[in-house]
Amino acid sequence: MNLSVYELIGYIGSLIVLISIMMSSVVKLRIVNVIGAIVSLVYGLLIHAYPIVALNGVLVLINIVLLIRVVSQSDEYQMVATDVNDPMYQYFLEYYGQDILQFFPDFDPQVQADEIYFVCCNAVPAGLLIARRMSEYAVEILLDYSIPKYRDYSLGQYQFRQLTHKGYHKAVFHGKYEKHIKYLDKMGFIKEGNDYIKTW
Repeated sequence: MNLSVYELIGYIGSLIVLISIMMSSVVKLRIVNVIGAIVSLVYGLLIHAYPIVALNGVLVLINIVLLIRVVSQSDEYQMVATDVNDPMYQYFLEYYGQDILQFFPDFDPQVQADEIYFVCCNAVPAGLLIARRMSEYAVEILLDYSIPKYRDYSLGQYQFRQLTHKGYHKAVFHGKYEKHIKYLDKMGFIKEGNDYIKTW
C-alpha cells in the first residue's frame, strides 16, 4: 500500500493522540495531545476536511486551557508519619505492591525503618518514603515510591527538602535500581560502586 504524504500526516496525528492517552502524567498527556491535535488539524486543512479541522481546533483549545489550569494550580505537599502497623500503610502497599516491585524488587513490606512517611499532594497519598537512619546526618532510603499520577519529580524534591529540615544531609540507596535510575539522576544522586549517594 502506497501512502500519500497527506495520509501519512493523518496517521501520524492519530498515533500521537493515541500515545498521549496512554500517558500517566496529566501534563505530558495534555502537551502530547495538543501536538497530535495540531498535526491532525493540518491534515484536515490539507485534504479540505473541515469537520476534522473544527474538531481538532477545539481539542487544541480545550487542552491548552486545561494545561494552563493544571500548571497554575498550586499543589500543597505534606509528609505524614506512619508505621508498619498502620492499616492505611498496609493497604497502600497491597494496592500498589506490583508496581512497587517493578522499581524495588527486593523491598520487604515489614522492613525495620526509622522514618516512614506518606508523601501527600493536596491530601492525597501520592507516595511513600521509607528510610533507615545511618547516622545523625545520613539516611539509607529503603523505598522512595510515587504512584503513577505523581511521577513528575516534584514529590521527590519536596521530600528531600523535608529531610533537610529533619537534619539529614546525606541519602543513600544500596543495591540495583535499573528502573529508578532516571529519577535518582534527576534528584542529584551520584553512583558510587553499587550505591547511589546524594549529599546536600
